[in-house]
Amino acid sequence: MKILDVLPTPNPNAVKIVVGASLTPPGEVLAASDNPDNPLFLALSERDSIVDVMLQGSSITVVFDPDIAQDGREELHWVGNQLRMLEESDILSHGKDQTVLEDPTLLLIQEVLEVEILPYLESHGGSVRIIGRDGNEILLRYLGACGGCPASLGGTLNAIEGLIQEEIDPDLRIRLV
Repeated sequence: MKILDVLPTPNPNAVKIVVGASLTPPGEVLAASDNPDNPLFLALSERDSIVDVMLQGSSITVVFDPDIAQDGREELHWVGNQLRMLEESDILSHGKDQTVLEDPTLLLIQEVLEVEILPYLESHGGSVRIIGRDGNEILLRYLGACGGCPASLGGTLNAIEGLIQEEIDPDLRIRLV
């Protein structure tokens, strides 16, 4: 797999790696926590310094543990070598999350997130995934660079909840899981 660029993210412990192929269908995110058997995630999980990986389109966001990853260049070199050994066809993902498709409210929330929130998060190497619903609580999980970013627990979370309340239902609340 060819690496085109390595970009910083707002999370100082994460980088966004742009590759020469689309690894997910448009609008879809593939997270290591949901796909542990994916060859890319298996390869990168060998490195103790890597705490999260996310794929979206032609980018791969890698989040490092700052207590272990002391030399950023060495870490990126290792990741680059792993990526070069993989074929795009080994990594590709398919299909939408069934949990979202079965709940009309979650489907509406997913549509709002895709239009209003995900483009911003994805431009920074992160994303958010709907995990489910518990009454009026919508269960979300941050992915990629968002997972360890200080802004994700304050302003970003408040913006997501406010948008969902304004667009869908003022009684809905967000809970991170």
